[in-house]
Amino acid sequence: MKARLLLGATLLTLAACQQGPPKVVQPPSPGSPALQEDLPAPHGFDLKESQTNPNPTGAFRVIKQTLQGRNRKVDFVVGFYEETFPKHGWTLEKKAGDLKNGPATLAFLKKEERCDIEIKEETSNTVGIRLNVTKK
Repeated sequence: MKARLLLGATLLTLAACQQGPPKVVQPPSPGSPALQEDLPAPHGFDLKESQTNPNPTGAFRVIKQTLQGRNRKVDFVVGFYEETFPKHGWTLEKKAGDLKNGPATLAFLKKEERCDIEIKEETSNTVGIRLNVTKK
């Protein structure tokens, strides 16, 4: 009888160990409308328009996104992209314009792709972002 109880307890323990720990899935953070994993957007920006045309070979993408954020400044957005894009494999090629007040442009490269980002103040409390990904 004791042997059966011990065997039962051992089997239950082994079954629990094989399932592994529960997986935690993080919900997407609100206001970060990244439609592609390697193209994050600054927190507080809403997606206004998006067009995606994948290349049949998969070597590059053609993506156009327009985002808008309230109570943000151009220099905040420039800093976000300069800090965040390299973490996703992008290399800053050039930056131009007024990086503090806009309009500002950033160009990043990754494999066969080029990402051009235009950042400008649309109103006194609204900043717009145009992001274009094309073949290098």
